[in-house]
Amino acid sequence: MSVEKISSFSGPYEFLSNFYACLIKRDGLVYPSVEHAYQAAKAPMEERHWFTSGRANWAKKRPRSSPVLTA
Repeated sequence: MSVEKISSFSGPYEFLSNFYACLIKRDGLVYPSVEHAYQAAKAPMEERHWFTSGRANWAKKRPRSSPVLTA
């Protein structure tokens, strides 16, 4: 029996990426991907609404660029 190596999150394995579009509901908010929800979880509750839209790569970079989220 051979095991297939997953070398990238594309094609049939795209759903394994944190950037894959899927709705995540947490703390009364709905996030468009796991990446959005993950980055929001690191933010204060009053700032989490910023992660409910936009692209996943933006959500990943936002905590580093926001003074509120990097304090």
